[in-house]
Amino acid sequence: MIEIRDLSFSYGKTPFTEHLYLTLNDGTFTALIGENGSGKSTLLKLMTGNEAFSSGNILLDGKNLQTLKKNEIARRLSYFPQSRPIPDMTAKEVVMMGRYPYTRGKLSVSKNDILTVESVMTDMNISHFAERNMKTLSFGERQRIYLTMLLAQDTGTCLFDEPTNFMDISAKFAMLSKLTELKKQGKCILCILHDISLALRYADRIIIMKNGNIFADGSPEELCQNGMIEKAFDIRLQTYETNGEHTYIILPNT
Repeated sequence: MIEIRDLSFSYGKTPFTEHLYLTLNDGTFTALIGENGSGKSTLLKLMTGNEAFSSGNILLDGKNLQTLKKNEIARRLSYFPQSRPIPDMTAKEVVMMGRYPYTRGKLSVSKNDILTVESVMTDMNISHFAERNMKTLSFGERQRIYLTMLLAQDTGTCLFDEPTNFMDISAKFAMLSKLTELKKQGKCILCILHDISLALRYADRIIIMKNGNIFADGSPEELCQNGMIEKAFDIRLQTYETNGEHTYIILPNT
């Protein structure tokens, strides 16, 4: 669980995010959407402690983020960035990095850490990549390794910055289905998505960012019915219902 209370953030002397309040509960999948430059990635960096804010508080499982040490944050919150350098490491070594918040370094890896890594690699069907160097894997394969590392970290709150970028459609579905599974396990999932249709399909809550602040917040059905998604992106939505499920088609607003 993560709470933001009266948060303000500035770029130099220029205010950007002002007096932001937000609560994300365990067992939820929230999609964060908005146009480029709306503040989505900045908000995630503030939540991880990688960006300093001007005023306000961020509480992680009820504890002030600013009072926690890095390894204490890493035991509670995991972060899947939009991009990262490709390490000269094997896939198994990368997954093992997810266990480092619980260890004192490579030499203190416990039997439980090893079993956890082997278990999540089996669950994600990537055991055959264990000894492969990350530089020899495709982009989609590396994304699966990084997701497995996050699973090995085993935190209650998980932040994702556009994890489906550059993936083919089947890989996108697999990634978001896994996030839905994590939500059902009681984890708090916040995911930046570029594809509005995927946000509508998988998230149970959508937050629209605009100019550094929250423009709209609600369930997919609420934001479609009140027209806030159409207003935020200058688009039209057509809704089709089949067996009680809604499908949304995005059209240009012409």
